[in-house]
Amino acid sequence: MRSDHPRLGFLPEGASEGRTIAGVRDLFREDKWFREYFLPALRIAEERLADQEADAPAAPSEVLLFASAWVATGEDKYAEAALAALLAGEITQTPTAGYYSNVWQFALAYDWLFDCPQMNEERRRAIEERIASALRVELIELDGDYPVIYHGRTQLGNNTLVAALALSSHPDREELLGRAMAHYAEAVRALAMVEGWPEGPGYWIHNRAFPFAVAADCYITATGKSTVAGLELREVLKATALWQLYALAPDGSFVRHGDTWECGPETSRGLWQPPMDYYARITRDPEVIAAADHFRSWQGVQYHPGRYGWSAVLAYEPHLPMPSGYDPARPTEYLNAHLPRARVFGRETLGEAYLLERWGDRDATWISFKAGDVLAHHGHYDQGGFTLTRRSPLAVHSGDYADYTSPYRLGYFLQTVAANSLLVHAPGEFSNFSRQRGDFHEVTGGQRVLMPTGSYVPSLNDWLRNQHSGTHYQAADILAFASEPEAFDYLAADLTEAYNSTRHADPGNPAKVSAVVRKFLYLRQPQAVIIFDRVVTTNADYSTRWLLHTPGRPETESEELIEGPSAEDGRLVTGDRWLRTECEGAQLFHQVLLPEAAQVRKIGGDHYRHYVELSTGGVNLEPGQRRRPESERVGRWRTEVVADEESCEHLFLNVLWPRLMEEEKPSPAVLTPLDASALMVSLGEWAVVLAPREGLNCHLFTYEAPPGSKRHLLVDLRPRSAWRVETAEGSALRFASGDGVLRFDAGGGPVRLTLSAPRNGGGHM
Repeated sequence: MRSDHPRLGFLPEGASEGRTIAGVRDLFREDKWFREYFLPALRIAEERLADQEADAPAAPSEVLLFASAWVATGEDKYAEAALAALLAGEITQTPTAGYYSNVWQFALAYDWLFDCPQMNEERRRAIEERIASALRVELIELDGDYPVIYHGRTQLGNNTLVAALALSSHPDREELLGRAMAHYAEAVRALAMVEGWPEGPGYWIHNRAFPFAVAADCYITATGKSTVAGLELREVLKATALWQLYALAPDGSFVRHGDTWECGPETSRGLWQPPMDYYARITRDPEVIAAADHFRSWQGVQYHPGRYGWSAVLAYEPHLPMPSGYDPARPTEYLNAHLPRARVFGRETLGEAYLLERWGDRDATWISFKAGDVLAHHGHYDQGGFTLTRRSPLAVHSGDYADYTSPYRLGYFLQTVAANSLLVHAPGEFSNFSRQRGDFHEVTGGQRVLMPTGSYVPSLNDWLRNQHSGTHYQAADILAFASEPEAFDYLAADLTEAYNSTRHADPGNPAKVSAVVRKFLYLRQPQAVIIFDRVVTTNADYSTRWLLHTPGRPETESEELIEGPSAEDGRLVTGDRWLRTECEGAQLFHQVLLPEAAQVRKIGGDHYRHYVELSTGGVNLEPGQRRRPESERVGRWRTEVVADEESCEHLFLNVLWPRLMEEEKPSPAVLTPLDASALMVSLGEWAVVLAPREGLNCHLFTYEAPPGSKRHLLVDLRPRSAWRVETAEGSALRFASGDGVLRFDAGGGPVRLTLSAPRNGGGHM
C-alpha cells in the first residue's frame, strides 16, 4: 500500500493519472453539473457551522460533509470543522447504531485532511486510534455469523476496508488491514457471482451500490492494483452497472424485484446518479459512461436533495474518454448502437434477464424475466416471473412492501401468488423457517419459502455448500438463452426445484411436482410474447394455475361473478380465451391457447386484489401500515388460467401483445399440434416450433408452415446439431445454437429437417 496521502479516492498532487483534490476544486469553479450536484450539501454544511456557533451538537455524519466541503472549496473553516468532528464526533457502531457504522466516513475525512495545515502528529495518532477502535468492533461483527451475505455483510466488508486503508502509523494496522481484506474479498466474490443484487435495485441503489464503488476506488488508489481474489474490480463493477441500466424500465422506474416499492429516477428521489457516475469514473468504460449519461437525462434528477450531494467529489467526472462523435446529451444513441437489447445477469445464480426494444423511447417494450436461486431474505419466491411495460406497466409484480412480518407480506407479497408465474395448490404446505419463528407460515400455492424474515447465510461458502444440498437454495436454471437483433429473444427455464418437488422437498412438505418448465419468447415484430409452460404434478387433484397480474381489470366479452360484491370487486369466471387490459395509454391483449380444458378467472378490486387460498379457505390479505402510499401502477387484478384436466401433466400456452392505445387489436395466434413431440404457433410472419416434453430428439422432422410465413424458429433442438433444411426455396445446411435454437427464413409450405450429424445430448425438457 502506498504510504503517502491522500490515497482514498484521491491521489497526491502531481499524480500523472487519477483524481486529485486540486482537480475537484477546478470542477467546483468551472463545471455547472458539479456545482449543481454539490451545492445542496455545501448549504447544509454552512447551516451546520451556524449550529455549531450556537452550541448545537454535531450530527455523526457531518465529518464527511465538512471534509468534502473542504475538498471542493479549500476553505479552512470546513477543515477545522471536519477535524473537530474527527476528534470528538460520534463514530457509530453497527451492533448498536441500528444501522451501519459511519467509521468509513471518518476514514475518508482523515485521509483527505492528513496533510492539511490544521493537522499535526498528535491529532493523527488520536484519530487513528478512534478509527482503529471502531474498526475492531466492526471486524468482530464480521468475524461472527450474524451479518449475512447479500445483505449487511457485504456493506460491512466495504466499510471496514475503507477504514483499514486509512490507517497509516497505527501499531495494529497490518493485522486490521488483513482481516478487513479477507471480508472485502468475499464481498467482491459474492457480487461477481451474481452480477446484480438479489434483493432488487431498490435495496441495492440505496444501501449497497455507492459503498461498493467507494471501497473499490479506495483499494485501487491505495494499492495501485485492481484485482481482488483473482477478480478484476473494474469488470465486476461494469457488470453491475449494466445490470442497473437494464433493470431500469423506459418509464424511469426500476424492476420491482424483492422487498421494495416502486422506485427509480423518474418516480422518487434517491441515490440513482452517484453510483452510475462513480462506476463510469472507475471503469472508464464507454458502455458504462453512456449508461451514466442516460441516468442523467431524466429531468430534474440530482445527486440527492440534501447532504448526499457530497458524493460528487468522488463520483462525478465530466472528462471521461469516449469515441469521437459521442454526444453526452444523447447517450441512448450509443447504447442502442453498441449494447445488446437482451441480456442475462448471473445466469447460474441470480438468473435475471432483460429484453428491451430500445433505449430512449418511453413507448418501447421492456421485459424482465427471472429464473435463479434463493439468495437473500428480502428476495421473493417468483422464479419464472416476468414483468412487461410499454408506455406504462402492463404485466407487473403485485403488492407493496409493508409490515415485514405480517401475514400480508409473508402470505402474499413475497410468495409466488403475487408474481406472473405458476401455482400448484397442495394441502399442508408450509415454510419451516416461518413456523419455527411463530410467523404466518403457509405456502399459498407457490414455491418453497426458505428465508422470508431473516437469513442464516453468514458467508458465500455457506451459501455454496447449501445450494444443492442442506437448505437447498437451488431453485431455477436458465437452460437456454438465444437472441437475434430485431428478431427475437428466447429463454427456457427449469423451475422444478423452486417448488417442493421429487428432486427436493422441504422437510414435512409434500413433493407436489416432478417437472416445471417455462419457455419464454419475445417476437420483436409483431411485438408479441409467447409463454409455454409444462407442469407435472404428483397428484391429479392438485390445482395448477397460470398467473398474470395487471394494473387494471381484464375485460372479456362474457363473465360471471362467483364471489364478491360486484364485477369490479370480486372473483369472476369467463369462458373467453381473449382478454384485454388498459393502463395509462397502453393496453395488453392476452390470448389463452392451452390448456384446452381450462377455466379462466379474474380476481381483483379493493377487497380481492390480495386474495389467497389458505387451508381455512380464501382470504384477502390486506397490508397494514404501508411504508409508502400505494401506487396505482401495482397489480390490482390477476388472471388465473386454471387447468381443469384430470391429469398430472398440464400444458399452458399464452400469448401477450403489448399495444399502445392508438394501435389496433392484433390478429390471434394459431396453434397447430404437429405430432406427439412438437407443436407450432403461427403468429404474423412467424412459425415457431417447440417440443412440449422431451425436446426434438429425432433425426427427421417435417411440418407445414402456414401461408405468409417468412421467419421460422425452432427451439428444443440438440445443442449445436446440424440440420439439412429443405423448403420450397431450396436446401441448406444449418446449425442449431449452443442452446438448441435454430432460426431461418423461408416461405410457407412444407419444411423438412434432417439431422445431418447426430450428437449426444437432448433438448431442454
